[in-house]
Amino acid sequence: MLERFLALEEYVYSVTSKCSNMPDMLSRIEILVLKDLVALMSPVASVITEISGENYPTCSVMIPIIHCMTAAITDFVTATEIGNEFKAKLLNRINNKFHHLESTPILAISTILDPRFKRLYFKTALAASNAIQDIDSQLRKISGYKTRKAIENDQDVNNTKSSTPNLWHFHDNLVMKNREVADVESLNLELKQYLHQPVINRSENAFKHWESLKPAFPTLSKLALQYLSIISTSVPCERLFSHAGNVKTDNRSRLTGEHLNMLLFLSSMSNEEWGLT
Repeated sequence: MLERFLALEEYVYSVTSKCSNMPDMLSRIEILVLKDLVALMSPVASVITEISGENYPTCSVMIPIIHCMTAAITDFVTATEIGNEFKAKLLNRINNKFHHLESTPILAISTILDPRFKRLYFKTALAASNAIQDIDSQLRKISGYKTRKAIENDQDVNNTKSSTPNLWHFHDNLVMKNREVADVESLNLELKQYLHQPVINRSENAFKHWESLKPAFPTLSKLALQYLSIISTSVPCERLFSHAGNVKTDNRSRLTGEHLNMLLFLSSMSNEEWGLT
């Protein structure tokens, strides 16, 4: 509303001047204050809109977009004293609200695994390092589980071939321990190669990019898709409940839950998915 008023400022005065009971209009200083407030709140509105989406990753954009919002507000030069005070209070509130953002494991890991951002927006190297170590430990558990299963399968095959005790059991355990010790000395190979690659364009689809990387990073791609699928807000869920309330009205009270799920799914599909574009 304030943006619309400022856009029509020159017309509002000429129209209201013709009224017999003309209301009190804003002074020039008050107009400048409004312009400062609108400009300062514009990045905040953009962030709210961006993180409320449901057709693209939102969890991985939290750290980068908050960083960009803070930079945009900091770089804005206010024209009034009130605007300057509002800017200082707004930045202080943002810092108090989001100072722990990088130390939140889910947000940090999803940002690292987003090929558009990786470590670009981490202010502290320790937070980025902790996130990378968390990813590395999860990859080791997955790889270790696969390795143990392979050894167990080999042991089962050997045991079926011969009824004598398997003397190579000690050798298999020793190989397993040496492999685990060697892996601790450096990051997982997939993770290391992924971090060395340059970031992709921000407009590219992170999910499609990971699908193309799947042959080269089979284990890391599965982990990345799990974290990128996390939503950052409850807005999509609330939007779905509101839509369900519009579909299942009093006149359609006999609609079953199964059919309601079908209708909600069909209505959630885009025109492109329907082949209408």
